[in-house]
Amino acid sequence: MTDEFDAREALAAVKGSEGKLADRMTWPLWRHMAIGLVFNLLIYGQTRHDDNTSLAISTMVMFASILLIQYDRRHTGLHISGLRVGRTMWVAIAQIAIVAGAMFFVRSGIPDPIVEQPAYWALQIGVFASSFALSKLFERLYRADVRGGRA
Repeated sequence: MTDEFDAREALAAVKGSEGKLADRMTWPLWRHMAIGLVFNLLIYGQTRHDDNTSLAISTMVMFASILLIQYDRRHTGLHISGLRVGRTMWVAIAQIAIVAGAMFFVRSGIPDPIVEQPAYWALQIGVFASSFALSKLFERLYRADVRGGRA
């Protein structure tokens, strides 16, 4: 009888720990917006194919990514990658597909001068909005996964 009680007690402790971790795994609004801005910067870099500005912008994107990872580690104690098994992987794949498609379209589908074209700005707004929404969805799904699939 004590073994059964111990098992229930251990399971309750695990569920309690999952809930505490899920409660900690929240990001402020600016953090979700930062994802969109970093991708906007990456796409802007694709407009600069005539000089080394594209390389400098790509370097800035890498540094911004490192700063966001450091923030995550300080804020939550760990960094969550989108490349993990589970529902969040599909969110990460969708994000990569959107940004890669936008980069390709900027390079080959928008005439020069690219930044003066309305299609470029519509694309940038769409990438920002989708990145923000997918970041929020990622957080929601990740927290639910940590709770054992419960929202």
